[in-house]
Amino acid sequence: MINLCYTCGSCDAECPINRRSKQLSPRKIVRFHLLGYTDEASNLPEIWYCVKCGRCGRVCPMGVKPFEVIEESKDHFAKKEPQRSRQLSLLLQDLKVKLQQARHKLLQSVFREENISIIDIWNRANDYARSHEYERLTKPVNVKPSGSSLEWLFLKYFDLPTNLRRCFNCGSCTNACPVSTKNWIFSPLKIFRMVRWGLIKEAVMEPGIWLCIDCGRCMDVCPQKVKGLWILKLLREYAVAEGIVTNTAIRRWDFLDRELYRIYHNDISGFMKH
Repeated sequence: MINLCYTCGSCDAECPINRRSKQLSPRKIVRFHLLGYTDEASNLPEIWYCVKCGRCGRVCPMGVKPFEVIEESKDHFAKKEPQRSRQLSLLLQDLKVKLQQARHKLLQSVFREENISIIDIWNRANDYARSHEYERLTKPVNVKPSGSSLEWLFLKYFDLPTNLRRCFNCGSCTNACPVSTKNWIFSPLKIFRMVRWGLIKEAVMEPGIWLCIDCGRCMDVCPQKVKGLWILKLLREYAVAEGIVTNTAIRRWDFLDRELYRIYHNDISGFMKH
């Protein structure tokens, strides 16, 4: 199937990680395999940046599935270097959690207009997660809805139903989300239920709506076809419309978040080069 690829670049344009860091090109990895450079592809650090969302495969006009090619590259590396593969697996497990903890801290600093150091936030991400401040800031919401509900604002996205009311708390969205490495960092289910209960103001204040990388995994796995990504986008639009978050803060967050992803990727690249 990969021989159908004609390098249109749709996969690169759709990849949420490439959009953030410009460091993951599914097209490049497919081309490596097509040219017979299987070993070289398995040594590329970027194969480990992939979050397996599958968007590259869904947009390919020729039905090529670059994410499967990336998984084949990982398997090839594991067979070739089993010991390093196990070490890398442990490293990735820690780095993925560290990344989301750092992004959470970065987001709060940006929206509070604090002077920040990306390197300092990255280096102190684990300490921050253990701090009392972190526990206080992420205390679970336990309130009942009051007054008129704004839930109706989130039932449609461009006239398409979000199926919000079908949610029955199975948790598939949270389990599949690559950002939800820990529930206290980001839980899509928690946010969807808050909207369902009419807690719109509280949901808009959840950092998770900005930590979302728009991969769409929550929609792919939902047995009830709830369009979680659309709901999160509507919450972001509501936050801007209500003046809760400024466009300036959003632009700064997008820029600094890309820089944080580059630091994360550089740590993985450093391991692969040794």
